Amino acid sequence: MAAQPAVLAELRSETRNALTGTSPVRFREIVVLRICARAGCWPEWDVHVVLFAQAAGLNQADLLGIRTGQLMSHEHDGLAIRLADAAISNEMDDRLWEGLSAAGSPDQVIEWITLAGQYVKVCWMSIALAVPRPSIGSEGGPR
Repeated sequence: MAAQPAVLAELRSETRNALTGTSPVRFREIVVLRICARAGCWPEWDVHVVLFAQAAGLNQADLLGIRTGQLMSHEHDGLAIRLADAAISNEMDDRLWEGLSAAGSPDQVIEWITLAGQYVKVCWMSIALAVPRPSIGSEGGPR
């Protein structure tokens, strides 16, 4: 990626845009972390746990629930897990669409789908380029 600065700049810009919407931080981070866990993208998992987990109100039990798909502590946790799982498996069904539509405005639904798609791409790029885990480390992801 260093040899392709324009590509890296575009990826960073798209990712920043995906993170700066109107989504509640908890919902956003559950989607991101679940995609990271499902993809095995532990470098990105570490970054999000260290930088955003506390602001999202996620504790160690929540992080385990995200990894296992069993997080249901708050109203929309399960919906965030289902969205992330759909993005990873490439399967959007009517039930998920209806759940997203009931939980947010049409603009938010598009924002959530865009966020999920962007993090599938971020994880794939990290894995394909063998990005190492940061030295910051986090709890909740395998070592």
